[in-house]
Amino acid sequence: GSLVSPPLAKPTVRLTALDGTPYDIRTETKGQLTLLFFGYTSCPDICPVYLNTLARAQASLGGSPGSRAKVLFVGVDTKRDTPKAIRKFLDAFDESFIGLTGSPTAIADAAAELHLPAPTFEEPDAKGNYVVGHPSQVTVFTPDDKAHRIYPYGVRQAAWVHDLPLLAEGRYR
Repeated sequence: GSLVSPPLAKPTVRLTALDGTPYDIRTETKGQLTLLFFGYTSCPDICPVYLNTLARAQASLGGSPGSRAKVLFVGVDTKRDTPKAIRKFLDAFDESFIGLTGSPTAIADAAAELHLPAPTFEEPDAKGNYVVGHPSQVTVFTPDDKAHRIYPYGVRQAAWVHDLPLLAEGRYR
């Protein structure tokens, strides 16, 4: 992953958990290794590949440090990413992954706090399908509640297996 300097704080925007309750990322993940990813359930490539890679990396770590990182998936396509759709999508990878949603403004604001672009939406085709542009990286918050590294799309499972235990211990250099 790329080193972030200065490190980023967790977003202050409250999103919504899949059960409809407010989800304050700072409070809910305080002191924990947290991986934050913005995506959408209809994504044909980036999201499923990335989530599968993360799930397999954590599983291969067994119970060692980094194997229980909180993985937060923010569904950016508020028309199609219903709580039910997000849960079904995440369960295909790892039932412990946490799904979040929110208003388009809240989602864009959370992304902006991390210096990430807001989601964009292409015009629907004749069948009503459309592509969503979204950040394709994972922002990793170490136990000090700061993001010292951002991982772009394409990071291999072996790299996550190497880095997750270090990140869980607060080592990011």
